[in-house]
Order: sequence, then structure tokens, then C-alpha cells
Amino acid sequence: MPWRFALVRLVTSVFTLLGVALLVFIVLRLLPGDEITSTFGTETGVLTEKQIESLRSYYGVDQPAVQQFFSWLGNVVTGNLGFSVRSGTSVGSLIGDALPVTVELALLSILVGMIMGVPLGVLSGARAGTRGDATIQFFGLMGLGIPNFVIGTFAVTLFAYWFDYFPNARGYAAPWEDPWLNVQQLVFPAVTLGVALSGTIMRTTRSAFIETSTQPFVRTARGKGVSARRVRYVHILRNASIPIVTITGIQFGYLLGGTVIIEQIFAMPGLGRLVLDGIGKRDYAVVQSTILVIAGLFVLVNLLVDLLYARLDPRIRNQ
Repeated sequence: MPWRFALVRLVTSVFTLLGVALLVFIVLRLLPGDEITSTFGTETGVLTEKQIESLRSYYGVDQPAVQQFFSWLGNVVTGNLGFSVRSGTSVGSLIGDALPVTVELALLSILVGMIMGVPLGVLSGARAGTRGDATIQFFGLMGLGIPNFVIGTFAVTLFAYWFDYFPNARGYAAPWEDPWLNVQQLVFPAVTLGVALSGTIMRTTRSAFIETSTQPFVRTARGKGVSARRVRYVHILRNASIPIVTITGIQFGYLLGGTVIIEQIFAMPGLGRLVLDGIGKRDYAVVQSTILVIAGLFVLVNLLVDLLYARLDPRIRNQ
């Protein structure tokens, strides 16, 4: 039943988030150093034992690890994501500032990936085995094989050094503050991420298109004299949409936490950059809560994809 399918996915998602929270908490404390050594550096060695104990209490790391974990988790459940002693503000406000940047970048990247990947996948699938198919697959593999940071670094070097054009240097502009500057700042990172996404989407679309095109209803449509264009985009592509929706949803969830390198290259103040700065400063509250928010968004996107998957194919929700 639909409600049972949704409930099972929801319970699974909750346990996934608990596992992520525990793993992040443990890994952070296995890293060398802590907030004290990150703040004072080599001067930590001249602090007295009483000063160190006072600082441990100030940073909230004087309690047993188990107590720290459940205290943090309890605060998160009530909506308190903690306080960043390094920036002097709440983690919630930091995430609130960074989240729209990452979401906007992820949406534009997915849009670029789909605009490039879906038509190329359909074209490649419709000409399977031809030179055109081989050429499209070659460029798709290039998009998958070239790392994002290489494309991003090339774009920055090309436009900043040769054309003296780097709008990101002016500081991030929200779309409601300066829409045109916002578009300029996002177009290059979005295209950089979208190129790699288009390769994945193209290959998925091609495989789904070829598999669907062999179904009896497609042969029937062609036998009735339906135009090739209508058969391709209405009969085949619509019924091949499930794997395309699935891979697009997964990639979107990945982008919510996997844009750290691109955000760093293009100076985008998103979630990835927030986590990177927090790790460097050993700001436990920022790193723990931000990664948990990223994981929550990823789980939410995948939950929505599962529900959409079940909506598109009723056989799934009956399993």
C-alpha cells in the first residue's frame, strides 16, 4: 500500500540520519587536535592545567563523549544546532546563510545537466551503433572523466586572467539583492558541475531509451504511423523517465554536499565551504550540525525520489 511504502522509507531515513550523526561525531574526535589547539596553536603548550580545563568547559568538550553526543543530538531535535564559538554566532544562522547558495547552485547545475544530458541521451539512443552515437558517448565520457576542479580551475584562469572577468570576487550577491550579478556568479560553477552531470544523465537516458524502444507498445505506435518525433519523445522518453528521475534525484542530493571544491574555487559561501572552514578551525558544532543538515537534505531528496518512483511505477509501492 502507498502509505506503508512511505512509512518504511521514512523509518529507514531516520535510522540513516542517526548513523550519520554518530559517524560524524566519532570521526571529528579522531582527528588530531581540538578547538583549543586550533585556536591557540603552539601557544597551547604554555597554558596552565587550570586554563586548559577552563577552555575545555568553554568549548563544551569537558564532558564524556557519550554525554556530548546525546546532548548535541537532543539539542538538534529541538532545533538548536549549537553555537560557533569561533564566529560568535549560532550554527543555525550560519547554515541559513549558506544553504540558499548551495541549493541554488545545485538546482542550476541539475538544470544544465538535464538540458545537455537528456536530449543527447535520446539522440544517442535513437542512433545506437552509429558514428553519431559513438561521438556523443565519447564526449559524455570526457565529461565524466575530467574532474570538476580541473574544469573549474580552467574557467577561473581563462576568464579571470585572460579576460579580467571574475564576478565572484565582488562577494556573493543573493538573487533578491542583485539578480544579474547573482546569475553571473553562478553560471560558471553551474556549468562546471553540469558538464559532469550531463555525462551521467546522458548515459542513463540512452540506456533507458534503448531498452524502452524495444517494447511492444513502441512497435504498435510505429505501426499506426505515429511520427518518429512523437514516438521518440512521447511514447519512449515518457516511459523511460523512471531511471532518469532516479539518477537526477541522486545527483541533486549529492550536489547539496558535494560542491565543496567548486565553492572553494569560485568563492561561493555555501554549505561545503562552511564545513571545510569548520574542519580547519576544529569547530565541532559547525561541522557536526552542517553535515547532519546536508545528510538530512540528501535523505529527504532520496525519499521524495522513491515516492515519485512509486508514483510513476505502481509496481514499486506494492513490493
